[in-house]
Amino acid sequence: MKNIPFNELKSRWQRCQSMLQEYIPEAEGLLIFSRLNIYYFTGTMGNGVFWLPVEGQPVLLCRRGLERAKLESPLEHIFPFRSYGDILQILEDLGFPIPSTIAAEMNGLSWALGQSLTKRLSNLHNGSC
Repeated sequence: MKNIPFNELKSRWQRCQSMLQEYIPEAEGLLIFSRLNIYYFTGTMGNGVFWLPVEGQPVLLCRRGLERAKLESPLEHIFPFRSYGDILQILEDLGFPIPSTIAAEMNGLSWALGQSLTKRLSNLHNGSC
C-alpha cells in the first residue's frame, strides 16, 4: 500500500474542518471511528479513533496496530488507548484542549457504543456531544 503524502492529508483535514464549521458551527472538532475514514484522514487502517479539531493538530488514538500506524502515517500525534471513556482524558493529558461540543462520525459505531460514548464524554467534560 502506498503512503498518502502529508500535504494530501492536510488538504483533507482542511476541507473537513471547513465543512464542520459551515454545517455544525458549534462543534469544535470531530471524532472519527470507522476504519475507512480513519484511513482517509491518516493514511493507515488504524483500529481506534481519529480526533480532528477545528483548530490545532489532529490525533490518532490506536487500540491495536500502533507501530504500523506510526510507520504508515505521516501524522505527528499517534498514541495508544484502551477505552472510549479514556479519549478525552488522554487528549487532555497530552496537552490538547478539550472542547465543550464535539461532533462524531457514527458510521464506525454501533447504536449501543454510540450511546455509551455520548454518556462517557458528556460525564467526563460536562459538555455536549
